[in-house]
Amino acid sequence: MKNKDIKKVMVIDDTSSITEALGEWLKIGGVQDVVLFDNPIEAIEEIKKNGAPDFIVTDYNMPEMNGVEFLDNVSQRHDINALIMTAYPSEVKFKNKQEYEVIEKKLGFMQTIVQKIKGDQELDN
Repeated sequence: MKNKDIKKVMVIDDTSSITEALGEWLKIGGVQDVVLFDNPIEAIEEIKKNGAPDFIVTDYNMPEMNGVEFLDNVSQRHDINALIMTAYPSEVKFKNKQEYEVIEKKLGFMQTIVQKIKGDQELDN
């Protein structure tokens, strides 16, 4: 994956304050198009209508389906780059062969996510 080619990122988390804050971090980090969802079902519908984004960041623990289930659903129809964020990394369970990087929600995790998406370049604060 060429991180510098990422133009559109989708963020899914049932806590709107996290999606909004991470969305701002991504914009500051240079992502041109950030789409935010607090519901994985709505995010799947968006992907069905408009195609997959360049990168997906999803929470693991959400109502209706967890982040792995969400990514498995999307990856059946699209080639995706993604990572999972969670407050409880030891609880993340992968059922299929695809594993995604897991980022723990702790101090500095949003900056870590932006750096993973944009590459190892320094971010301006």
